[in-house]
Amino acid sequence: MREQSAQRRAAEKPVYVHAATLSCVLGRDGAAVMKALSEGFSLVDNGAKRTTPAHEGAALVEAAFQAGKIAPADRTAGLAELVELAAPHAHRALAAGIKPEDIALVAGTTTAGLAETISQAAAAPDHAPHPQAWLPMSLGRSAGAAAAVLGLTGPAYVLSTACTAGAKAVAEGARLLRSERVRAAIAGGFDLVNPLTDAGFLALGARTPKGSLPFCTAREGLALGPGGALLLLSTEPVLGESVARLKLVGWGETSDAHHISAPDPTGAGALLAMRTALRSADLAPDDIDFVVLHGTGTDQNDRMEASAVHALFGDKAPAASLKRAVGHQLAGAGAFAGAVACLLISDTLRTGETTLPLNTPAELPLDLTLAPLALVRSPERRHCRRVLVNAFAFGGSNISLVFEAVDDVKEAKHR
Repeated sequence: MREQSAQRRAAEKPVYVHAATLSCVLGRDGAAVMKALSEGFSLVDNGAKRTTPAHEGAALVEAAFQAGKIAPADRTAGLAELVELAAPHAHRALAAGIKPEDIALVAGTTTAGLAETISQAAAAPDHAPHPQAWLPMSLGRSAGAAAAVLGLTGPAYVLSTACTAGAKAVAEGARLLRSERVRAAIAGGFDLVNPLTDAGFLALGARTPKGSLPFCTAREGLALGPGGALLLLSTEPVLGESVARLKLVGWGETSDAHHISAPDPTGAGALLAMRTALRSADLAPDDIDFVVLHGTGTDQNDRMEASAVHALFGDKAPAASLKRAVGHQLAGAGAFAGAVACLLISDTLRTGETTLPLNTPAELPLDLTLAPLALVRSPERRHCRRVLVNAFAFGGSNISLVFEAVDDVKEAKHR
């Protein structure tokens, strides 16, 4: 079986990451975001939100509407955000000579145009809104509408598996590439905060214990933050002038079906997802330089994830959650973590090492009832070539992604 697995891996085409775009409360500039993460910025502590509006995306959406390419229901803030994140990748792939029908767009989201629907419903409190008012929140619309805005005609669809959707979209894009259905895939996820989602998670947060700190954020209610990320993937190491320096080498997906919202407290599904990701990448736990935790700051997730990560890595692999800094981006969380992983690896390739994101400052107490992990608690420079990313969701949905530096750029150019 092990020999067959090795032969299968050898026959699979590498999936290269050519670029990543991201969005969060800290803005859209990757270098600035990484600096804030490494300095321990806390959305929980100061609540500062510096989200950059999707100006370019909104302009492209409006132009597409005026040209009759999209319907009135598609003129949403969510579509503008998706187009803002996807446009640079679409332009790069098209400029490299890839045909529009050979470019996929796979997006994870849970909110779509929910804010617009809520607004229309609030404007008609005495009677039910017109049926058309519900169209913006149709989750399946956004990817197809974004593709229409950008002139892409390849596969375009949405995944909505709650907080694993963005990471699952990345794996889905990789599968499309390996099946040779497309030559490039724009994949990831995003979500925007809206009153309904915010109220739902505040209710969950109100039931979490207070007065202590888990391994990622203060347990004072779950902090939500808008944003996410999209990656440009291809099995071709060279796209025009772009030479890929890193790749997605493995992923693992499991489903607990333990409870409608709570994770399996044993962490068995999360552990299997990580092990499957490492096995598909032909890597051992000791090969991983950094683990991006899902780390929501809620008691059940943190307890489950700490147990699973400790079972695989002990307290050796440096680890951190990003949600203390940027909030929980829901469907965008796993994709955003993937973009951060890519930036860490790129920084290592450029300078020889990188500064890891800070989990919680050293002066803050930890919840010592959780399984111990090698949490990043003070500024730490590391050689970071392989990163594992976790994302977990309601319904027991689990996924882990593994990103790795390309060993030889010259070899990649001539593949």
